[in-house]
Formats: sequence, C-alpha cells, structure tokens
Amino acid sequence: MICNPIPPESLCIQWYVAIEMSWWERVYPAPFDNIEHGLLESVARLLNAVPAGVELGLHLCYGSMNYRHRKEPLDAANLVTVANGLLTRTQRPLDYLHLPVPQNRADPNYFAPLRRLRLEPGSELFLGLLHLDDGVAGALARIRAARPFAPSFGIACECGLGGRPAESIRSWLQLHADVVSQLAG
Repeated sequence: MICNPIPPESLCIQWYVAIEMSWWERVYPAPFDNIEHGLLESVARLLNAVPAGVELGLHLCYGSMNYRHRKEPLDAANLVTVANGLLTRTQRPLDYLHLPVPQNRADPNYFAPLRRLRLEPGSELFLGLLHLDDGVAGALARIRAARPFAPSFGIACECGLGGRPAESIRSWLQLHADVVSQLAG
C-alpha cells in the first residue's frame, strides 16, 4: 500500500472521475445496468478505501480529447448530483471537490445548481474556471457568475495541472497569481 512508504499526513490522493462522468452523461456505455447506482457505489468504494489521515480530493471531469470535453455540460447539475450522491456514500471526510467550468460559461444558469451542493464542513470547493485563452477577464466573469450560488470556493484551472504540457505550467501559475491579485486588490 502507498501509505507504507509515505506517511498519511504527507499524502494527498485525488480521484479523477472522467470516464464515469461520460457514463453518467451517456457518452459511452457503462459497465452497469443501473448507471447511477453502479457509478456512485464503485467510486464511493474507492473514496472509502483511502485511509484516514490521508488528504482526499475528488475531481469530477468531462474528460478531455485534445483539450475538448467529451460532452459539453448544460450546467453544473450532473456534477452536483454525482458529488452529493458520493458524499452520502462516503464514510470518511472529503477534503476537497474540484469541478470544471467550461470557458464559455460565465452565465448564472451554469452555476445555479451549485446551491444544491452539500459539502460537509471542512470540505473545500474548487472551481476550475481559469482558462489561458481568456485569462484574468474571463476568470473574473466566471467568478462573478458563480458567487451567488457558491459564495466560498477556491480557483483552479479547469482540469488541474497534471495533464498540461510542462512548458505551459509557468503561464498557468501566473494566471492563478494574476486572478488572486485582482481579487485581493
């Protein structure tokens, strides 16, 4: 087990839930007759397998084929439904939840379902609303649209930094810093 060589307090495990969201959205056939039940039970089993003391994160994703979603979400409703379904099945705390925000969505309709999100106290929400193509201005527009529905959240790039080309990381980190600077100023 990974916790043998790495002490739990020095480890963070994030489950990347992309193929499963494609099943939920009926983009790909699922290996379950009851997609909702099968997906929620199987992912919850993974979340519950992470030992206590290890930071646990969950990234719900619409996948990326050449940096394009497998399916563009109508709004955040399915993300919220899946997150809430997993939270009711998870016996250990979730430290953070990361949700994607498409670049072209700075409208209240996308974010309105976030008011149904039931994170437990101590769990943090991160919205992946940073995009290099529209920079600080686009991020600030998405932040303004999200705030009425999720007053407290951190910012991130849409699908995290893990799959980004190494040469782009400096630009991504600078965008994070520039947005935070605008919010603080």
